[in-house]
Amino acid sequence: MKIPTWNDELYLEYHRGVYTSQAATTRNNRRNEALLLNAEKFASLASLWGQPYPQSDLNYAWRKVLFNQFHDVLAGSAVAAVYRDADRDHAEVRRIGDESLAASLAVLAAHADTSGAGVAVLVVNQLSWARTEVLEVKLQPPSSAKQVEVRDASGRQVPAEIADRDPTSQELTVRFVAENVPAVGYKVFHVLPAVGAMRPLSEVRGRGLTLENEFVRVMPSTICRVSTTPGILTQILKSSAGTSIAPTRSGWLRVGRCRPRSGWYESFKAPRSRRTSSLQPAARALTCTPLPTGARNMCC
Repeated sequence: MKIPTWNDELYLEYHRGVYTSQAATTRNNRRNEALLLNAEKFASLASLWGQPYPQSDLNYAWRKVLFNQFHDVLAGSAVAAVYRDADRDHAEVRRIGDESLAASLAVLAAHADTSGAGVAVLVVNQLSWARTEVLEVKLQPPSSAKQVEVRDASGRQVPAEIADRDPTSQELTVRFVAENVPAVGYKVFHVLPAVGAMRPLSEVRGRGLTLENEFVRVMPSTICRVSTTPGILTQILKSSAGTSIAPTRSGWLRVGRCRPRSGWYESFKAPRSRRTSSLQPAARALTCTPLPTGARNMCC
């Protein structure tokens, strides 16, 4: 018996392009799945303090999400009117999930110990393992502080920086490292006026177009303007070992064009003859300015 060989995409001949034609729907589906799971977790915790569990609202929202996982909807092979309906459904799910989650987190915040100096910031971890993440929070600074520092509940200072300052309202955007936030739990941090210099998140050193911190060194091509290879990253090295962790040419985008046929095939069926692709350097849309030798800045 001779077994045929298929050397091509593993979907129907007339459904070419369905996996990418409706990216907004697949994004909405995944985001709302995560949102409703988080809403369930924290509604369960809030119920321990007497908050009614929103069973009917969450069931309704899950039905909306599951309905739009029908194979023609989620796969991208339906017609345009279907996706307009799906967008409305997902918007309603987001509203329900956001309202439920906000109500639950308000209960959690009301029972958290936020006592201490400065502005208390409650960081919540919805995942089932402890996490350390770089976060940003907008707040009014304590007093008229020019610089701030961030400390956890034990008083230990964590790396932080001011990412932005509104000149009118003086509102600060503070970026800091939230370390070891417990699984499906929270941790309280305090933003206070800085006594000394802020502990930076990372130190970046620049020379020409080469940037380096304690983790990596990034070296693009020598110029950053339209030329044969503008702005292409030629090396990304681990600072500690000097070993390459990227291909010799990075920062390229492959651009394709699909022209689906009209009528019932408006969301898919883009034949090979109608598809074109080219390799373009991502830096065409960028403006690059060399840093002065030895320049330093903080980043995350």
